[in-house]
Amino acid sequence: MGNRGRFGKYGDIKRIGRLRRAKKDIAIGKEFVRRGDDGSRPGDGAAFPKMALRLQMAKGSHWDFIIDLSGRVFHEYGPYDKIIQEWLASGMAFTILSVHGRRPVGFAMINLLPKEYGPQDETELLAIAVEPGMQRSGVGQRLIKVVEKKAKALDIKRMALHTGEGNFVARRFFEKAGFTELRTERNFYPKGQNALVMIKDICASIPSPSGSGSDV
Repeated sequence: MGNRGRFGKYGDIKRIGRLRRAKKDIAIGKEFVRRGDDGSRPGDGAAFPKMALRLQMAKGSHWDFIIDLSGRVFHEYGPYDKIIQEWLASGMAFTILSVHGRRPVGFAMINLLPKEYGPQDETELLAIAVEPGMQRSGVGQRLIKVVEKKAKALDIKRMALHTGEGNFVARRFFEKAGFTELRTERNFYPKGQNALVMIKDICASIPSPSGSGSDV
């Protein structure tokens, strides 16, 4: 995540965003992880019953949650409530929401180019965030698997991301998900922190999340 160089070479984001701003809803897809029977709410660090989760494509009614969570989780790096809102409005962000019961608990966002840009070989994991009380419960790993599956279905070969150089918890999380360190970008974030660029080859087969139903 960052506010400089987002979408890399895709400099037309603002132009496309203006054209699509009126369409507040991101495309609504089918729910593709079955709803579980367990209605309990695990506490911080508790074992999370996988089948209690469902994952779905985000829509306009979820924006407030996504923006609020981003502002809380990423505040030390900059005004990510505003930055995430711009990405959502651009029409170039594919966003997956994780829901427990009726309560959204996390999201993951990657960039996807419009068809007129031609084939897209690489995407970026723009942001991934989970409610603090639901972290370390497998929600984040499932979100990553789902956005990887979506990217692979579009013949995208690589996924990159930025994470704080000093954020060792996030670095271990992404390493566990199969990302490797590529380089450091100095003063990347709005508040001046360095970012570590990590990348993953997603051409290999990606297993479906546990309990998955229909595809995105």
